[in-house]
Amino acid sequence: MARKTPCQYCKQRRRKCERSCVSEPCERCVKMKRKCVSQDQAEKAESSDDDDFLEEYEDKVELDAMNQQVKHLEYELQNLEITLNEHRALVKKEPAWDIEFVNGQLRLGTYINDLEELMLYGKSAIRYLSPFGSVFKSTALKFERNNPSFVESAMYVMNYIDLPTSHNQASSPAIISQRFGSGLLQFIQPEIVVNALIDNFFTCFNDNVPLVHEASYREHFKDLENPLTDPITLAICTGASVYTCRHSFLNSQEKRHFGEYFYKLAMDVLTEIFDEPERALESLIMINLLQVFMFTTLRIPECRKWAAIGVILSNNLKKQYPDSCLGNDNLPRYTRIQYASIHRNAVLSECMLSLIDFITTCRQDDIVKIKVKFDILPDESESIQQLMTMINHVLELALHPASIIIVTQVRHMTVGEMAVLNLEEIVRYEEVVLDWWKNLPEHLKITKGPYDCTKELVLATNDNQKLLMVCYIYTLTLSIQGCLMMPTDEVELENVNSAVRDRAIHLAMHSADMIMVIAKKMESLESFCYTPAKLLVRSIDSLITLLEIKDKSLAKAARSKLEEYMYELSKSVPIEHQVLPANSPYTLLSLSQPGTTPSVTELYKNYPLPGEALMYDIITSVVQKSTNDIETVILS
Repeated sequence: MARKTPCQYCKQRRRKCERSCVSEPCERCVKMKRKCVSQDQAEKAESSDDDDFLEEYEDKVELDAMNQQVKHLEYELQNLEITLNEHRALVKKEPAWDIEFVNGQLRLGTYINDLEELMLYGKSAIRYLSPFGSVFKSTALKFERNNPSFVESAMYVMNYIDLPTSHNQASSPAIISQRFGSGLLQFIQPEIVVNALIDNFFTCFNDNVPLVHEASYREHFKDLENPLTDPITLAICTGASVYTCRHSFLNSQEKRHFGEYFYKLAMDVLTEIFDEPERALESLIMINLLQVFMFTTLRIPECRKWAAIGVILSNNLKKQYPDSCLGNDNLPRYTRIQYASIHRNAVLSECMLSLIDFITTCRQDDIVKIKVKFDILPDESESIQQLMTMINHVLELALHPASIIIVTQVRHMTVGEMAVLNLEEIVRYEEVVLDWWKNLPEHLKITKGPYDCTKELVLATNDNQKLLMVCYIYTLTLSIQGCLMMPTDEVELENVNSAVRDRAIHLAMHSADMIMVIAKKMESLESFCYTPAKLLVRSIDSLITLLEIKDKSLAKAARSKLEEYMYELSKSVPIEHQVLPANSPYTLLSLSQPGTTPSVTELYKNYPLPGEALMYDIITSVVQKSTNDIETVILS
């Protein structure tokens, strides 16, 4: 084909413009169903670059988000109106019931006309005869943290992370990374680590987030002439470079050096293909795989930008393939793989954007009450099939309406707000957990009850599935009960608050004991790649609240447990990322006003993986401050 002067659309996007003759529209405009306008026909020449085009996507995301918020508000108003009308109807319709006491028995003296009146009488009788009155349903119990959570502290730090105005800015991650590529590293060809990084990805990282179908990818990879031109390969190598499991063969400087090399190549490809409809799934997978590197190198604005684009891509794919979330054994192999990949990556992209918005802007979107069940592909490895089975069971509990109510309030406490629950919601949640555990397949349960596990049982078990499932339930229990331990002091509710607090303390202490035993056990298993750092972080955050309980013996036991957790955390974080208290950038930020200190990327520039250093710095600083504050209160 003859290549002529590019049309306006192709020139703006720096794309190759091909057409059979000058008078014909180019192939790209035909494919995009656009009017092909040559430059000499345009009234005014426009120039733009890829960053401008990304901004268009961001604007669309913001507009979509605002529309969703408006729709959500309308939906809530409709629900409120329905609920209000139901209450009004109930008050209007509910008759007065005459109850007689005859021969030691209660008898209803009012005639019941239909089933509706029978149901109304049942509710009235429960309210009237219950020794708790309306405590279960109408009394609001309030919970509030005295010390900031790790998430709240991280949100504070996000105020100091700005997008560099230029890629040459001294504090940009790309410029900072150059200090870690000096010496012998600059003479090592990154190509030599590609195969090892791919193997690590499927052995370790993909066992946690199975986004790429290994069998079909391996088939594709063996036919590549140059792996460094393949988008998915570049994204895999970028993420696997900075993974911190025990199978990693790179030191921290090498992680950053090779990660930056693959990241640059990956982003060059991604900015070329992300707006091409036929490559939407490929682009979405790339975005999801690159997020771990962006987080680790504190490219938070880039995380947000590309996560927003990922959600747009996933929405377009779901519209194009509406059956992708259903799963079907009768589909052709590659169609089924495609559908499963769309579903998994779409769900992750939405979760990723929600997480970033939650941390950076405290935006707390409602958890969607939907059923999510991932398709498990027959040619996936046994470990992936087991993992996906467990994920599907976990989602059943996580997306149950009773769980969503509790988790939503826990999120409020996480960001320093007050949580409000009634006793019925708390009791209902515990019933749901018990029923969920009871209905789990036997091969996933280490004990008959969710809270019956012992140290001896854990040490005697080598089954990864049982260990992971009991680890999940105890981690969830500790995070939720850690919040329920902190009811506000209200004299009229002291008995209720005391009962909720005592049970929460018991379950939290037991969970903290078991999580440590389970973490050590999983780390010792050679058949399973497990890094305990994230698990320890979630548990430490909840353990801080245990330090504030009034029982001195329990508080002492909690402090001892917290010290054990901190010791285990220090073992899992490389020494070069353990920020010393005297050099803590987080302490400097917490004592300064925004705009008076260097950026976060500048403050953590001496650490190869600044995200790891930031996490450790926040945890140790918050723990130290909390323990000091509690000691001060005790002494006073």
